[in-house]
Parts: sequence; structure tokens; C-alpha cells
Amino acid sequence: MLGVAFLGWSPLAAVALYIIETIIIGIFHFLKMLVFSFYYRVKVEGSALFSVGLSFFFLIHFFAFVGIQTIFVFAFAEAFHMEHVTSAFNFVKNFTPYFYPPYLVSVLAFVVAQFRLASREMLHDEIYKTLPLPHYMFLPYSRIFIQQFLVIVGAYVLFTTKSMLFFVLLLGLLKAIAEYLGLRKGQEWLVKTIKDEEKKSPFSRS
Repeated sequence: MLGVAFLGWSPLAAVALYIIETIIIGIFHFLKMLVFSFYYRVKVEGSALFSVGLSFFFLIHFFAFVGIQTIFVFAFAEAFHMEHVTSAFNFVKNFTPYFYPPYLVSVLAFVVAQFRLASREMLHDEIYKTLPLPHYMFLPYSRIFIQQFLVIVGAYVLFTTKSMLFFVLLLGLLKAIAEYLGLRKGQEWLVKTIKDEEKKSPFSRS
């Protein structure tokens, strides 16, 4: 958002970087689920089969949503001849420019932020002790809700105004609301934290 406001970045760049951030978050979340599955479940119950299966279900389900939403975003860009987009399905070509300056610093910041979050969750917060894996799985889905709302509402306004700027404004508003709720309510605004079952496995399916 700041890049569009102060650095002259295009509105499409802001939306594309948000999608890239979602992809990075999804990859890290999948890896954390695997770590919890192999280490913590084996340590507590001696079996990781359910948790590993759930981790791969998340990988497929989450990125299916991301992929479909991304196609819609680039289809809108293609329809209005925005920048380098010539095919909504050519993800490599469409995303490649954002892995070079001046956008590269944002991508690297996303990766560093996820490393810090993973360290905090595993070493400080010990989130695996309070959230069952089926609940933990849903934490990144707020971004899917945001992108879905953005595609549906943004598409209507885009075809009415012929401007991608509304996408950026709507994205900024939704992201600010989600982050505000996250800071105010922590994990509880999206999933219910289990606090009173200390002796129960954190990956119980019940």
C-alpha cells in the first residue's frame, strides 16, 4: 500500500504482492504443521498419520483457493491490458517482475516475518499446547476470505470504474480490519483456543 501511495507502484503490484505474501504464509504454515505433526504428536501419542494427512489437506485446499483467486485477479488485469499481463494462467510470467527490485525488498520482508512468527509460535508461545492442529490449520484462512471478498466486490467496481485503484483501497481496508482483530483478540477471533485441557493431546480430533 505504501509503495502505491509514495513510491509510484501500480495498484496491480500491490495486489500481486499481497497474493505473494499469502503464498509465503501458506508455505510456512504447511511446514509448521508438519513439524508439529512429526515432533509433537509423536512425542505425545506416538502417531503422526492423521496430522500429516491434515497438513497435506491444508496444502491442497489452501492453494486451490489461492490459485483460483489469482487467476481472477490476473484475468481482470489482462482484460484491461494492465502492465505485463497477457495471460491469466501464466503465473510464472505474471509474478516474475515482483521478485526483482523495487518489489524484491517486500518479498524478502514477508519471508523474514514468517521466520520470526514461526520461531515465536514454537519457542515462545508454544502454540501447539493450546491449539489442536485442526484448529491451527484455519489461522491463515482470513487471507482467503479477504481475497475472495476482494475478487467479488472489486470485480464489480473494476468493470464499472475501469480502475484497479479500488482493489488496493479495499484490500487495505480489509487487511487493516483483519490485523486489528488479530491484535485485539489474538487467535480467538478466528478459532477457539483450548485452555483447560493441559493433559489432553494438542492434536486430538475430538
